[in-house]
Amino acid sequence: MSTPSSKTLLYLAIVALFTVLGLRSGFSQEADLKTWKAGDVLTAADLNASFAAQAGAGIPYAWSNFAPRVNGEGLVQPDGHVAQMKFTSPLAGFALVTASYEINVRNTFDSSKINCRVESLLGLTTGMGTCPVGTYCALTGYAQNTFNANLPTQFEDGAYLGVTQVVSRIFPVKKGDNVIYLNGRTECAAAHWGALTMTALFVRDMPQSTVSIP
Repeated sequence: MSTPSSKTLLYLAIVALFTVLGLRSGFSQEADLKTWKAGDVLTAADLNASFAAQAGAGIPYAWSNFAPRVNGEGLVQPDGHVAQMKFTSPLAGFALVTASYEINVRNTFDSSKINCRVESLLGLTTGMGTCPVGTYCALTGYAQNTFNANLPTQFEDGAYLGVTQVVSRIFPVKKGDNVIYLNGRTECAAAHWGALTMTALFVRDMPQSTVSIP
């Protein structure tokens, strides 16, 4: 049996060293997102894993749940919120949050006959933010319903008029527990929020964009 040459032994030693360095660099990073620095040795497996992570980085997490409408509930709370969604994210990033809900409203058509509005706003805190009462809020995640004074919204002791609404907004998300609020405000005689579905889709980045009308 022949003895390996000094050149062969040197080559094997270099390969082993590079392999150990590559494994150490790979294991030292978080499994979900790898970063590299000058001098690190990348293996084919490292590169393939990084490409695969990037390919699936669009929406790796989603949270969604439903709250039914219950008689006597769905009212605006003293701090201004109507509902809240809690979720735990394993990563920091951003979330596209959408709230789909029904508003059951009664105006004052049978007495003073005035128009009234119902407003909703998605936020990281409770309340309507900087929006003064009686004005249209130019805020992302804001929605408004206006009910004409001549529109009957209840007949005798029957149910209130129900309308559906969808509102959405992108929020920064921290690693760990997060809370998103659906806030509300109304000038109407009565308004109830319910049949609520809130969904959050995680994304890593939020590039800038513009919207214009028309």
